[in-house]
Amino acid sequence: MKQATKLLGPKDVFATDEFAEVLSPLVEPADEDASNVLLDQLKRLGFSSERPTSLTKLKVLLASFLMQSGRLESRRERKGEPMVMGIPHDAVYWRKRSKVGYKVALRFREALLEHGWVTHQEQARINLFDGDSNCNGYLVADFVPHIGNGLHFQSTDMVYATSTSASKTHIEIDAIDKRTRALWAKWKQAPLVYNNQSMFIAPRRFNNDELTRGGRFYGPWTTMRKVERLGCTIDGKPVSEVDVSGMNLTLLCSITGQIPFSTRFKDAYECGYDNRDHVKAIVNETIGAGTNRHYTMGGLAKDVGLSQKQFTHIRRTLLPQSLHAYKASKRGS
Repeated sequence: MKQATKLLGPKDVFATDEFAEVLSPLVEPADEDASNVLLDQLKRLGFSSERPTSLTKLKVLLASFLMQSGRLESRRERKGEPMVMGIPHDAVYWRKRSKVGYKVALRFREALLEHGWVTHQEQARINLFDGDSNCNGYLVADFVPHIGNGLHFQSTDMVYATSTSASKTHIEIDAIDKRTRALWAKWKQAPLVYNNQSMFIAPRRFNNDELTRGGRFYGPWTTMRKVERLGCTIDGKPVSEVDVSGMNLTLLCSITGQIPFSTRFKDAYECGYDNRDHVKAIVNETIGAGTNRHYTMGGLAKDVGLSQKQFTHIRRTLLPQSLHAYKASKRGS
């Protein structure tokens, strides 16, 4: 039986829910100055004679590594946590998510180790796929974040527009890919900018082979702190952040055709139960699970202090209603 698993992130590692940063191809140099600095640093790492295609991939990996190292340094200053970055060892992670590929990613990781840019800190114990070790923890050397200071980066299109966690190979569906790339082209005309980084690409991640379940967009801004997002600009103008009350519930009602609320409301999760945070956690966790057979508490439910008894009680109350709405939507489709 295939089990649902996730990247290593146990609280017993560094008192965090998961690695704050997992190396992934996120950005590339935005100008010639940044490109030249990266080329010099790659030579320091031993990459002195590379084919143009490999060199492009290495610059993307190094730019992303430096950007994420800078984030870790900021986190260390705020929370005192060591600068530990997750680096996936599994070939599937690299092959199905981006054009970088596993061979280049492996050579890059080995070079970081050999030249003292990182040291191995934590062996993976939970894997995305079958096999030994996937996302290991590496302690980033203190000098690394400063290499990226002042460099201009921008989103890279070396990531695949769509991918799925359900397959060990990359699945491409033209219609979905074209739609995602059209969004990228639109966003590139007026990118989200934070400090020296321009962001306009967000890959779409599904969790089934047919690419019909999930489909969330993940951009560099996804893991940014709220204070950082509010420091971003678009066309030089500051951005704002809107939290739409009960968005998931409202969207579900729109999909099913059910009337969402009979009266005006301020909080969609205030349903008369004595703890609305419990209700919110179960609703959003069940939606994220992609199945109504949601019997075991996940991270959201645990974080709000739910007991298994409370979880079961609320789930049994909500589940019949959600099933009724789902069946009604299927009859109408």
